Amino acid sequence: MKFRDLSIQIKLVLGAGLLFVVAMGGLIAGGLYLMYQTAGAEAEERARALLGQYSQLASGQMGNVVTHTLTTAAVVEGLIEGPADRDEIGRVVTRALQSRPSVVGMTAAFEPNAVDGLDEMFVGHPYSDETGRMVPYFTQQDGNILVEQLDMSPEAGTEGWYDLPIREDRTVLTPPYPYPINGVDVLLTTISAVVHKNGAPAGIVTSDLTLDTIAGVIGQLRPFGVGSVELVSNANTWIASPDPALVGQPLQPEVANALLNETLMQQGTTYVDANGTTQFVVTTPLAFSGVDDRWTMIMQVPAATIYAGVDSMRNMALVVAAVLLVGIVAAVWIGAGVIARPIRRMTDLMGVLAEGKYDVEVPHQSQKDEIGGMARAVDVFRE
Repeated sequence: MKFRDLSIQIKLVLGAGLLFVVAMGGLIAGGLYLMYQTAGAEAEERARALLGQYSQLASGQMGNVVTHTLTTAAVVEGLIEGPADRDEIGRVVTRALQSRPSVVGMTAAFEPNAVDGLDEMFVGHPYSDETGRMVPYFTQQDGNILVEQLDMSPEAGTEGWYDLPIREDRTVLTPPYPYPINGVDVLLTTISAVVHKNGAPAGIVTSDLTLDTIAGVIGQLRPFGVGSVELVSNANTWIASPDPALVGQPLQPEVANALLNETLMQQGTTYVDANGTTQFVVTTPLAFSGVDDRWTMIMQVPAATIYAGVDSMRNMALVVAAVLLVGIVAAVWIGAGVIARPIRRMTDLMGVLAEGKYDVEVPHQSQKDEIGGMARAVDVFRE
């Protein structure tokens, strides 16, 4: 059936309904756009604020150890400015280690003859290597302090935690690396603080943390109850991840490339993960006082969780629009019926007149509207 063949009542209802759908659709679309822009931005801001709290938590955990290491280095530096006592240096580092149960090991390693110029006299000392160089490494196990001598050869991997801070004369926070402690290989990160003598680097004091300590703090974080938090080193290796197999491993190329766009990542963006779930991801740099090296904290939350409030508002708006549409269509149907019934009566009456039956009464003649005008015209035709 063509539209022109429909009754006036149906035409009015369809026209009003279409007009309402277009108008309300525009209002809802515009409203939803504004809601998504506003509420979405607020939700993302809450996510960034939450990540900021997490970063402060992690920075606080690491920052305490950094400050502790720098303080110990300053004490050791004072001890070697005058007549140096190697045993006293060892006692200072031992006490520092005992005061920090989260630290698995500390060292006070020096350049050859940098402590007192008497390395050859300390061959065989518990803190010395075979040349007498002071390179003790202190670890704590079950409340006991154990001491071993460090292998300071380049092959032993001293570049990151010893050679670099000495060469650049700065405190260094190393990326994760494996190191044998009491015969067991563990992944460590090291804070290396430079010790000076006569204004020049003479050695370092370090504090070692296992990744278990750091990952334990990060692993307990569940943003919005369902998200995850990860930690990446300055060398683009995983420090903490929901997948334990990734810890200590290099970042996947796509992750490393994404992190290069710091501005975008710190604002937050979305991507679709391997399971087809859209994730909202945001990052923040993790900086520590006195250390140039920075780590990166990553927070991921399903986008549906982030925008749950916006989606709820959208669904409510659609329900309200549907209810209004039904109400308006019903009102238009009733109103159109009021208009269409007199017209149908006039149509039926004209059919009766066409059959030659003129003894009928024409209704609605007293009305002042178009229906009344039509009725009076029909009455003239009847006469």
